[in-house]
Amino acid sequence: MYYSTHLVVGATIGIATGHPLKAFIAGLASHIIMDLIPHRDHEKVINCLIDVMGGSLLFALWFFAYRPGLSCLVGSVAGVLPDIEIPLYYYRLISKRYFPSHSGWIPHRKAGGRFGLLVQLLTIVGMGIWVIS
Repeated sequence: MYYSTHLVVGATIGIATGHPLKAFIAGLASHIIMDLIPHRDHEKVINCLIDVMGGSLLFALWFFAYRPGLSCLVGSVAGVLPDIEIPLYYYRLISKRYFPSHSGWIPHRKAGGRFGLLVQLLTIVGMGIWVIS
């Protein structure tokens, strides 16, 4: 999944739980669940950087405008936290990946092309609709 997708799902879960510790645990768990859904991952580093910077900027603007609370922030951070090991592994700063859906312990389902992108767009839109309703 893209960074932005994990960020939005984690934030939504944080709002739903209303408790920072529950938001953290559920945000981490959401990363595994989201990786089980067939999806598309970035193939180029530049696309990943644009996703991380753009997603973080839009989230920060939304967060400070609407102030959804600490649980939302904690959930969003927990949702994206496992992906920190991806660039560390890519640039050989760590020798293996540890998070269950990255290490192969739990399947990381892939779907290429438009379908993989559509899954993520629908996820983000669905979470957005839930938050504003």
